[in-house]
Amino acid sequence: METTTVTEADILAAVIAPERPTLTPDVARSLLDLQFSDKQVQRMHALLEKNNAGTLTDLERLEMERYARVGNFLSLMQAKARLSLSAASDIADGVFPAARLS
Repeated sequence: METTTVTEADILAAVIAPERPTLTPDVARSLLDLQFSDKQVQRMHALLEKNNAGTLTDLERLEMERYARVGNFLSLMQAKARLSLSAASDIADGVFPAARLS
């Protein structure tokens, strides 16, 4: 039996299904407004610099990994939001998803 390594990102991608535009426009816009604060962005940069310099502590590595997981989750949700808004716009313009594929 072959063992496959499944990551948290793989599981989230399967659950969130960013390729399926199922969010309402209001929910999609709300998700697109979510972002890291300036303080969090500065912290991530500091952690990345320490990582590149090889001076990251074990606790800092865990923190950096947590930021990465949240960032991946946010990216998946925002991809779904953008696709959902695009699909809603197409439907409002009279272009239906099946017609886009042909």
